[in-house]
Amino acid sequence: MSTPRRYQRIVGVLFPLCLLAAGAAWAQEPQVELQPFILSWLQDTCDTGESTTPEQILTRFGADAEPLLLAALEQGPGDQLLQTLESALETRWQQRSAALAEGERLGLSSDDLAAARQAQREEYFSRERQAFVTRYRDRAVQGLALVGSRNAVQALQQLADDPQSPLNASARDALEAVRQRLSPRR
Repeated sequence: MSTPRRYQRIVGVLFPLCLLAAGAAWAQEPQVELQPFILSWLQDTCDTGESTTPEQILTRFGADAEPLLLAALEQGPGDQLLQTLESALETRWQQRSAALAEGERLGLSSDDLAAARQAQREEYFSRERQAFVTRYRDRAVQGLALVGSRNAVQALQQLADDPQSPLNASARDALEAVRQRLSPRR
């Protein structure tokens, strides 16, 4: 299973519920609660086809969302979210192990099956955890592209200047978006 599909399964349960609740609340009341929305924004990995997109909702929050996005960028996901991820990873590891035990029905070559069976649990967890944290922080960068002010420029510039950062390209794009939005219209 590809990495994006794995994370869609993790977020698949939590995000649609949060997004639907946020979307329903937004449609009925003029205000969605900022913190729960930002949490769902940071965990989103794909568009859901809703009539009001998460980007539109985030843009409505504007400058109020910026401090939360900056904190998410700096700190990454909190302990509770990482514990939820660990639980999901444990379940996936067990399912994976059971499937690999029956190997022949997976459609993998014998070499691929042997390589999959060689994977170590801690390496798998570490790789998946790092990918989740990177994606979470990348969503913060994407959010800052939509609502960031001059306050966000320094944090984005540090990432854009770091060629080793996995957020380098996203930060450059976000900086460009912030600068275009803040520049006087001609």
